[in-house]
Amino acid sequence: MTLYNKYRNYNPTNLETFCTLLREENWPSVYMEHDAELSYNNFFKTFVYYFKGGVMQTEKKKNDWIIHEIRSLKEEVMTMHSLCKRYPTEANTSAYKNLQKIYQLRLIKARKDHFNNTIQNSENKSKTIWQMINSELDETEYKRKIMI
Repeated sequence: MTLYNKYRNYNPTNLETFCTLLREENWPSVYMEHDAELSYNNFFKTFVYYFKGGVMQTEKKKNDWIIHEIRSLKEEVMTMHSLCKRYPTEANTSAYKNLQKIYQLRLIKARKDHFNNTIQNSENKSKTIWQMINSELDETEYKRKIMI
């Protein structure tokens, strides 16, 4: 079973769409209500409705094989990259390239180890292998439409 992380993309286009939707709302249920609590509830329902419509929630496949060591190494690579951009010396560039190479090798090793452990610990190895293959492939790529 593939797990997904859900997140919202707060790019300028989505935020502008959200703001436009809020601007175009007349808010009659908020202004016409005499009870403050009901007015707030109406406002909140409308706000959440437009928020969900303007800033869409997307899913990203969760990678179980990314461990803490990989995350911390990625932070180091990103820090070294920004240092390289700010101070482009040969020492910084070579240190960045070496760190990037170490990161890539550890990433590949962690992924291989995770898949090997998953296969070794499974009862039905063939089924597990095919589940891993299908989870790695883009499922929409293999859904073929048959025209009759």
